[in-house]
Amino acid sequence: MRCTRCEMVYLARSLDNSALTADHAWEKTHAKENERRRKHLIYRIDQATRFRLRFGNQADKSWVRQAIATPGNVLDVGCGSSCRVAPGIVPFGIEVSEGLAKMAEPKYRAAGGRIVVAPAEQGLAQFEDNFFSAAVLRSYLEHELKPREVLAQLRRKLKAGGIALVKVPDFGSVGRHVMGAKWCGFRYPDHLNYFTEATLAGLAKANGFRLERQNLLPRLNDNLYAKLVRL
Repeated sequence: MRCTRCEMVYLARSLDNSALTADHAWEKTHAKENERRRKHLIYRIDQATRFRLRFGNQADKSWVRQAIATPGNVLDVGCGSSCRVAPGIVPFGIEVSEGLAKMAEPKYRAAGGRIVVAPAEQGLAQFEDNFFSAAVLRSYLEHELKPREVLAQLRRKLKAGGIALVKVPDFGSVGRHVMGAKWCGFRYPDHLNYFTEATLAGLAKANGFRLERQNLLPRLNDNLYAKLVRL
């Protein structure tokens, strides 16, 4: 569906958070998604060139670590099984998947932080206001049932001038227009939101953030990278 007011594209019928916690957790739907894509030639080409993802993952990690270089408390929303911040920064995570959170917990504890297993809105409520200097929302907002409420609450948890680093599939990308229904950004049923730069900027502005685009070549990447600065 597309909202006629804000142009946001989203799934009209979405899973609730209890389903995303267990039965439809990312690690459980990943295999099914791979099986669906395996039928298409573009998937086989993708698999044959999988080595390129190492460079992409390293670039993502470098982006996060360069943007968040000052010691402080940093929150990773939808952290999965990894800890993405640089050594010396105290990491905190929120993860809806019980399995992934269990894998990540030792890494966060070792660095002085912790993980909250809960939907983001409930997890954020467990932290004090102005507690974080930065947040990471990498490959997360497309999964979030309540993105507006989460960003509003995240703003309260960030200190003045704090930032949130966002990576989401770019519904406005050239790749989506070329690939149509076979575009890599479509993932059912757990990709609930489909952002363009304009709709992400509108959501950010409505919740007290300013969007700064991070893509060097807008729309040529299937992913949209942005820095949201707390106003």
